Amino acid sequence: MTDNEIERYQVLVLLDCPYCKAAVDLLKQQNKRFCTVIMDTDQPLLNFLKQKYNWKTVPIVVGITKESEEIVIGGFTDLQKFLEKS
Repeated sequence: MTDNEIERYQVLVLLDCPYCKAAVDLLKQQNKRFCTVIMDTDQPLLNFLKQKYNWKTVPIVVGITKESEEIVIGGFTDLQKFLEKS
């Protein structure tokens, strides 16, 4: 999977997380389509999504393909590596 196959990104964040801010800033710098989902007020939902995506930390970056398939990219460092590959 490459960035060219991703139509948009979804970034699950906590407001006080520096890696979350860095992921959002990176997507902005690269003019990627994305939405930010702030999870501060719903810890049970965040825990559910961590389990669903099998990811323990935030941010959780998910790529959405044109076919609406969800691809878990990972965290900030994973997003950097993913975008560098493309």
